[in-house]
Amino acid sequence: MQDDGAAAVRFVQVSRQMLIEKIVNLQKSLAHKSEKLDFLEAHIAHLVDDVSRKNRLDFVAYIHKFVTRYVITFRNSGQMGIVSNGISKT
Repeated sequence: MQDDGAAAVRFVQVSRQMLIEKIVNLQKSLAHKSEKLDFLEAHIAHLVDDVSRKNRLDFVAYIHKFVTRYVITFRNSGQMGIVSNGISKT
């Protein structure tokens, strides 16, 4: 009967040690995933900033292209008078 009790104690100790090892491994995995998530969040913020900056530059380039085309069209058609504040005075 004592052998059964000793075996049960050993089983509990082994199970306890396995649970502790499992918890440690899960904590390491969580720390790694947390670091990866922090990196990805920072990277996404940087990419969003880059896209916003690019969109602003593209918009400015589009407006510049539109205005240039508008001015050239009116110069070539002879309808361009004095342009002040974007309003054509003929």
